[in-house]
Amino acid sequence: MGAPLIRLLKSNRPFFALLLGITVLIALRNLPVFHQISFWAEDADEFFIGSLNLGLKSLITPIYGYHFLLGRTLAYIISLLPLAWAPLLYAVIAMFLNALVLSYFSREGFAWIIESQRARILVCILLVFAPGSPEVFLNLVNLSTPLGFFALLLLLEKPFRPSALKIAFFGLLVLSSGQVFLFTPLVAYLWFVTRQSRYLYLLGIILPVTAINFLGNHSIGQKTGLLNYDHVFSAPKIIWEQGFIRFFFAPLLGSGLTEHLMQMPGLLFWPLSIGITSLFFHTLVKKTIASREQMITLTLAYLCCAASFGVIAITRSYAFGQVSRESGYVGWDGRYAFLTGALALVIWSSLFSKVVKSPFRMGSKKNRLVQAALLLIVFHHLGHFNTRNMRPDPEFDFKAAQLEAAIYTVKQRSTTLTLTTDPFLVGPEYYHHSQMTVLVHPDGSITSTGKNDPPR
Repeated sequence: MGAPLIRLLKSNRPFFALLLGITVLIALRNLPVFHQISFWAEDADEFFIGSLNLGLKSLITPIYGYHFLLGRTLAYIISLLPLAWAPLLYAVIAMFLNALVLSYFSREGFAWIIESQRARILVCILLVFAPGSPEVFLNLVNLSTPLGFFALLLLLEKPFRPSALKIAFFGLLVLSSGQVFLFTPLVAYLWFVTRQSRYLYLLGIILPVTAINFLGNHSIGQKTGLLNYDHVFSAPKIIWEQGFIRFFFAPLLGSGLTEHLMQMPGLLFWPLSIGITSLFFHTLVKKTIASREQMITLTLAYLCCAASFGVIAITRSYAFGQVSRESGYVGWDGRYAFLTGALALVIWSSLFSKVVKSPFRMGSKKNRLVQAALLLIVFHHLGHFNTRNMRPDPEFDFKAAQLEAAIYTVKQRSTTLTLTTDPFLVGPEYYHHSQMTVLVHPDGSITSTGKNDPPR
């Protein structure tokens, strides 16, 4: 068994070296996560408490109507270990999976997008600083977003003939990330142009799971007030505006200037956005910078990513103001920005690589212009090196010991009372369970109550 593993490592040495490098880079960027121990958002009340209370049943229990199979499985396995290890293990395992997703783009199957492997490796490294990365990395609840991006990469990787293994992985991602359904039009398009029946298998996985997620989200959304179907009519406008802003403005101009431009009057924004988009595609066709296949496939993929903002407007009523252009909210570090931001970076890098063969060699005026644009994109990404706003819990180990003692006491039937822990501190501070008290009931069930939140 050892010999095949050694051969695998040797044959894929560059990939594993990149994987290690990106893992280290994510860790260096987020060092507070590893010494300021605490849970992040739903990692606490949904994944941690859910795994303790529901056990194996938690694997198929949705959160806000969506299924998180991989995240739930990891949380359940970690719940079998000392409870004080949970937040750190969540972060470390998520970090490895985050790095795996980013490194995947270096593979030869993406040479049709960026021919040079060195250039693809540079893009993988830059994706560590992609919009949304501070919030989507190093936790289980937002792991669904990188997993959604991984599903997109599986679709974009050539040859366009998914293997049985890739179909199986894709199925796992569909069950683990609610965002994957966004790529249904892309799967249908790939089937249309390739006539590969295996894409029908992918559709056969996506559609029923999407229906289940929709029904679950509808039920929970109606009860909690998160769902607002009136926003359906605003969704197309939001998709266009957010898609345009996050492709043309944010990468090249940065979040500060983009926020000001977002608030321009609609009578100015709409002609400007249509004009710039038309000129962009006209240039691509006239200069034959990108092939027809590249333009259609990557444009459709990007529109699928941008559609996430329309979905957010409908399913997260509290975020409607944030995703409306007029609010001037870019949210570069927020989780909603990751899909469009990551793919925009890939597309711009693809275009630049076709115009300038070496980003370090001075040439014509056109080359210098492209190099300047590339430097702007790199500058704006690295400018967001900041980590997410942690909320350390200095007494976490003590509270975890309290919880373990309470669980043991109830299992020994040594009490008829409900035992409680001191409040766990949960980040970010605006999370509704920012102070989570855990309750262990005499019947063995485990629930939680949060700050300004009734008992669950």
